[in-house]
Amino acid sequence: MNTGLPRFQTIIKGQIMEQFRSEFIKAREIFYEIKHLKLTYEQLYSDAENRQIISEASLEFFRLVHWSFRDSMILQLCKLTDPKEQGRGNNSHLNLTLEYLLKSDVVEKSNKYQEIRDLYENGITHLRKPLKEFRHKLGAHADYPTMMSSSIVDPVEGEIFALFDAVEEFFILMNSSIFGCSSLKSSSSSNSYRKGASDLLKILKNNESKHI
Repeated sequence: MNTGLPRFQTIIKGQIMEQFRSEFIKAREIFYEIKHLKLTYEQLYSDAENRQIISEASLEFFRLVHWSFRDSMILQLCKLTDPKEQGRGNNSHLNLTLEYLLKSDVVEKSNKYQEIRDLYENGITHLRKPLKEFRHKLGAHADYPTMMSSSIVDPVEGEIFALFDAVEEFFILMNSSIFGCSSLKSSSSSNSYRKGASDLLKILKNNESKHI
């Protein structure tokens, strides 16, 4: 009895899964960077007391920091949710994005991952539209009609966080349903980012109190 073919198929399937795992991890690293940005952003700007501290320390400096954090989150979220492939012919190229993961053999050839597909098709593609428009018109390009218009597209915080939450859910679902992991944890602790922002706020607050 020839058992060579089934064993060969098992080896190929294992190789495909390992390749997919490495791609998933690389894409997830991009998400972790966005998460770290969001954690620090929230600690600096989502608390009224903290906003008061930084405004008294240097309003203009932290206005620029706020702008940079927001733009970085938008650009990174758009990058992660871009199409799998862009361009045509010799100018076409692959992107390591959520769509790339979704259209991989591991996911696309199975009927077990409909929840992930639904989240992407009904949630993420819709939520990215205002961020994508900003990225194309202002974030990455100085689109002339937009720049000269009085109604410049500018995503609000809620739109940015809504897409972030959907992308996080995408990674959690994929992590649990494909790899059997119930949690989505970074190799680097998010506490270090929280602590960094917290330490800065303490220094600023102490300096302010010394001048009272």
